[in-house]
Amino acid sequence: MMAMSCKLPTIRVIDIGTDQVLMEVPIEEAEKAYAFIAEMEEMGLDLKIENPTLADTLSQSLGLSSKQAADYKESMDHELEDHDGSCCFKDEEADKKVH
Repeated sequence: MMAMSCKLPTIRVIDIGTDQVLMEVPIEEAEKAYAFIAEMEEMGLDLKIENPTLADTLSQSLGLSSKQAADYKESMDHELEDHDGSCCFKDEEADKKVH
């Protein structure tokens, strides 16, 4: 049986004005990303940080294809919609699922 290679989940620091990725590190090195973003914001840059969701991390760890990962995420969204009022909720202000 051949071992599956999978891309490790990463955290990305992105310039909001240009949408350019300024830094990308494995989630195990999250401290580097947060230190970098703090330093750059002191210099006046407007940045955002993108963390992988649980679904993203699981999909990548299992080596799912893009289609399989999208299908999994969609099934997860449907499951969450069936549980309104529980631990899974919808952020009305941002109009997006929070999970």
